[in-house]
Amino acid sequence: MRVVLFLNVKAAAVLVVVICKMKTNELIELLKKVDPNNECDICVDNHPVSNAYKTEYYYDGRLESVERDANWHPIRGGYPDDGFKVYIKYDTLEDALRDNPDMELDLSGITYEGKVNQRYKECIDEWIKEGRRFQVWKEQLEENHKNNLPPPPFLLRRELWQHKLKTWLKKLKLIT
Repeated sequence: MRVVLFLNVKAAAVLVVVICKMKTNELIELLKKVDPNNECDICVDNHPVSNAYKTEYYYDGRLESVERDANWHPIRGGYPDDGFKVYIKYDTLEDALRDNPDMELDLSGITYEGKVNQRYKECIDEWIKEGRRFQVWKEQLEENHKNNLPPPPFLLRRELWQHKLKTWLKKLKLIT
């Protein structure tokens, strides 16, 4: 994050602009400042960070840029046309349950007086159910692939799953 001062001599005013573009060293310094004893887990939108990689601005969606004034109001934004970004990957419980619907779960953070929060429980149960469906479909797909048959049909309920499935099929070299 950079703070830039613009001096307008005619108006006798100073415009403070906060550019919300953070470089790698700035992020590292910020993390060291907020957690100097290295005690905290890192997350992005409450999801655990699993990986990071450097890639072009345009890869996997355009990088957004936002500039704010001293009162933190957005004053300018857009999409840079070139350069690189560090893309921070994160895991979600939904994705993990798709890959392994029988994984061990720690629900202590959503349990109160011995009861799991019903809203979370319903989501988790649905993710487990969809994960089991996905595992069955994946086995059928692999069997069909071995026998040179077309992929079995699969109804995807979420756009994210469609993207993840497409990525998985590309890794298997079943689609291009």
